[in-house]
Amino acid sequence: MKKIVYLTSVILTLTSCIKDVAPSPSLKVTVDKTEYKAGEPVTFRFDGTPDNIVFYSGEPGHEYAQRHNYTRMGSLFFEFTSCCRYGQPSPEPNFSVLVSADFDGVYDLQHVSGANWIELDGITLSQHVSTTSFTPSGEADINAALEAAGIVPDAEDEIYFAFRYHDARPQLQTNQWLIRSTTIEIQSQIDGTRSPLAYYSEFGWKEVPEDPETNVNVTSNQILMRGDGADEELWVISAPFSAGSTDADKGVPVKSIATALEEYTYVYDEPGTYTAVFESSSVWYTGGDSAMTQVTVNVVE
Repeated sequence: MKKIVYLTSVILTLTSCIKDVAPSPSLKVTVDKTEYKAGEPVTFRFDGTPDNIVFYSGEPGHEYAQRHNYTRMGSLFFEFTSCCRYGQPSPEPNFSVLVSADFDGVYDLQHVSGANWIELDGITLSQHVSTTSFTPSGEADINAALEAAGIVPDAEDEIYFAFRYHDARPQLQTNQWLIRSTTIEIQSQIDGTRSPLAYYSEFGWKEVPEDPETNVNVTSNQILMRGDGADEELWVISAPFSAGSTDADKGVPVKSIATALEEYTYVYDEPGTYTAVFESSSVWYTGGDSAMTQVTVNVVE
């Protein structure tokens, strides 16, 4: 009788151990055809029983190989408001907005003059007014401005923004420029979404004038630049901003331990050759493992 009890106990223990072993994460994935039309559903059929499956379609923003890549190019958009007052309207432009991808970060006139500065076109500056009336600039596409000048920044490059005032007229004719509400947005090259990168207080504006006590003043909410009749350049330059964004490619969870799944259907809207990846895993408290299966999908018009 004791032997029977002992044998039953062993069997129960072994059965318990078997139940505590995570299923294999291996997954075989097949499709019905070698070629699909854009907009046609693609059905991926599964052979395997992993607990979890994450799907990477192979489209931009959903590439398995880029899942840990947190640095990629983004597009920068810059805008501000301006006011030009006092003195007389200038017959020649005396104020400009510039951007540089090679300024070395030394804030003096020698180093500023040695950098390559690109003037931003297509923005709106204030006309001469008798009151404090601010004019929105509209947004400037910084990447487009640099590329038009033959400069293609890398994601690691540092971009500087600058305001420059130069007016050699007699003091009673010179103007005072006020700048407020400087902002930068960055647009993801993955899905086109935009997010704020910096507001005025985060620009780190620094004065680079010949006479800092009288001609340039950076406060907590605005930049003031005024002429005093001297033939001098007045600069206010930002801190550096990265030309890169912080997007990583993402997968879509299609199965969890609580669900059963024999197939998954997805639609590719654009023609191309895609490497679809299914990352499968089974992880229990006793241990676990993961696997990766890829399928090439050819999509035509």
